[in-house]
Amino acid sequence: MRQGDYVRARALFDKFAEEGSENEESLAFGLAGRCGVLALEGHYREAAQMLGQLMPIRDKLRSDQMRRLLDFVVSKTRMELGAQTAEQWEKWLQKQARQQP
Repeated sequence: MRQGDYVRARALFDKFAEEGSENEESLAFGLAGRCGVLALEGHYREAAQMLGQLMPIRDKLRSDQMRRLLDFVVSKTRMELGAQTAEQWEKWLQKQARQQP
């Protein structure tokens, strides 16, 4: 992904996400990577949808690098989709945080 090879990166993250049916840590890693690729490609709405799948299990994301990537994706998505959407995102994220065990 750092080299700009988003096709290979997406395939790798897809593999992690597919393994996630057995391991939530792999699923979180794969979804975070997918979000990153989508944001880097400028597909912010799709990244936002993927974030919706990731947020309930974000605590399973152990990699500091992937956590930083996730922070970037959330910030970039908010910025690109506009202020109203950013406000909606904030409310949604707060709601998700309250629902976590």
